[in-house]
Amino acid sequence: MEYRKIIWLTPILLTIHNIEEYLTMPAFITSHWEDYPAFLNKYIAFMADHFSLVLINVTLLVFLITYIGSISKPNSPGMLLLFIMQVILLLNGLQHILSSIWIREYVPGAITSISLYLPILGYSIFRALKEELVFKRQYK
Repeated sequence: MEYRKIIWLTPILLTIHNIEEYLTMPAFITSHWEDYPAFLNKYIAFMADHFSLVLINVTLLVFLITYIGSISKPNSPGMLLLFIMQVILLLNGLQHILSSIWIREYVPGAITSISLYLPILGYSIFRALKEELVFKRQYK
């Protein structure tokens, strides 16, 4: 499959991932409220109140960055921005997985991180590097 088609999986994956978080995060926060340091309580409460708005804005931003990457030439700032975004999303997925392992419990976002982020984003990042779309090798 052409790389410019593969990149459009990124915002779709994020949308699915954010739906998982939206459906499971409120219960997770409620059940772990006492685990957070007291000084974070007001930030966690704010986040819980505005969680859906944050998810929507992040998702829209990822769609925009994907569009910019899709019209960008190889080794351009737009392609680099897309690549960095994919790496950040992959690291976010790893954070969900490692957090689940650390607390020995499901953390919202872990299912889509394991089943979608790791294989698909990993593949997309690999393809970008292999096809020299972000970093052109000086010596071959």
